[in-house]
Amino acid sequence: MTDTYALLGTELKTFPGFQFGNNQYDLTFNDSADSAVVIFQAPEPGDITGMTGYCKSVAGTSPYYKFQLQGVDGSGNPDGSNLAETAKFQASATTAEAHAFTSAYTCTQGQLLCGRLVYADDGSTIDGSNNAVFTYVTSKTQYNLMPYAKYWNGSAWYGSISYHPTFTLQTSITGYDFGGIYNIGKTSSVENITTSGDRYAQRILIPSGEAIELHVDGFRFYGNVENSSGAEFKIGVWPASGAALAETSIDSSQQLSQMATVPYSRDYIFDDDVTLAAGTVYYMGIEHIGGGAGNDLNISYLQPAGLDGLKSWPGGAAFYAAKYSSAAWVDDNTRRLLLNPIISSIHGSGGGGSTTRPTMGVIG
Repeated sequence: MTDTYALLGTELKTFPGFQFGNNQYDLTFNDSADSAVVIFQAPEPGDITGMTGYCKSVAGTSPYYKFQLQGVDGSGNPDGSNLAETAKFQASATTAEAHAFTSAYTCTQGQLLCGRLVYADDGSTIDGSNNAVFTYVTSKTQYNLMPYAKYWNGSAWYGSISYHPTFTLQTSITGYDFGGIYNIGKTSSVENITTSGDRYAQRILIPSGEAIELHVDGFRFYGNVENSSGAEFKIGVWPASGAALAETSIDSSQQLSQMATVPYSRDYIFDDDVTLAAGTVYYMGIEHIGGGAGNDLNISYLQPAGLDGLKSWPGGAAFYAAKYSSAAWVDDNTRRLLLNPIISSIHGSGGGGSTTRPTMGVIG
């Protein structure tokens, strides 16, 4: 087939920005007026069936809370009118609090909505000794305006263009949640790679029903890679078994000197393009090729915490982490690397040209 290169340098979006995931912020819900929201546009029509948030910790006896679905007023705040809500629940520490609305709400594509966490106002004790802490944003996402996170600070709603919400809205659409991106971990959490030949990578599986193939030049990566200067490694793409399809050695000393501060964001380019076909598992990431004390790799990842969390990520369950050691891959869908493939073109099965118009940008 002929490769048109119409999409040269385009990234396949698998996380929401070049600067994402450096930290997290939590909120302590210890007052009856406390509230937090994720404001979003519905990507497509469907039933919104519930809401999910991560409870990080509980002090004393958890008060009762509720999730609500509301509209958004002209000031960009929740309008206070419930379109749906859950039954009241007590939060549990280190738990995905996922609760169904008592009645689902059918949304239209593009509709502006917000998911909201509130005290249930049922008389349960909520104070400095009896409360729950929820993770409500990932930081940094530079200049992010939608989806948007806000919380009530006691006198006004507060939000930031540097945050990405972590509350998500469950839907009737298979494998797809609306709202934020569910994440319970941050990029300072790292996988330590100390053995030459071991790899840490993103598992990629384009569903066979998509009937497309991607021509990939490399990938953009966000987060830490090296523990200290001098680690020898290469980037690559590997099938589930067999030799590398593409790989390139990296000058780690140069990289560490140049990438010594946040956001640790960079493009990696293979020494040859590689074709990813639908229905085949590939692994794209980093291989350690030099051992020794102080020369190990510390590779960053985030934690969607499994298939339910992946439903809120671009690409869903098509992308998640895997480690290669002792000549075998071990997949881990509780983690995800901030890794975007850089593609030159997309083809339908059986040949033909690029399937999208010539453009530079991000697909996702």
